[in-house]
Amino acid sequence: MKGRTRARYVLIVTVAGLMSVSNRAEGQDASRRRESEPTKAHKFFDSLNVSLIVAESGALIADGATTQYLRNHYGGREADPVARPFVEHGWPGMIVGGALFISAEVGARYLLHQHNHHRVERWLPTFVIGYGALGAIYNSTQIHQANGSWRY
Repeated sequence: MKGRTRARYVLIVTVAGLMSVSNRAEGQDASRRRESEPTKAHKFFDSLNVSLIVAESGALIADGATTQYLRNHYGGREADPVARPFVEHGWPGMIVGGALFISAEVGARYLLHQHNHHRVERWLPTFVIGYGALGAIYNSTQIHQANGSWRY
């Protein structure tokens, strides 16, 4: 019991000390802080954003194609519980689900763009591209395992 009390005391003192050092450092930074120039704004539908939307769509199409192949040939099922109702309705359901997903993501990116969060606006699609690509890669490995080893 005595060891726990001492550990709690050390933890509280450490946290309080770190908070005071942090506050002191913030006060010094505020006095030295200079006004930075705002970054030059870009149009939302510039070439980079359009190419990111195309890449997102391509990754989700690859994931959808391999998912449907697994479902039709090997009786697989969709692992994502949010996408499962769309996948169970075949290609039409997947097209609707993909359109909703991309539209919601582009809408979120537009809000980020309006609030001058341009870095996050550019990074957000990389997660969607990674999600679709990892899904397609996983499905491809499942197809490969179901078919047996390849012969070279």
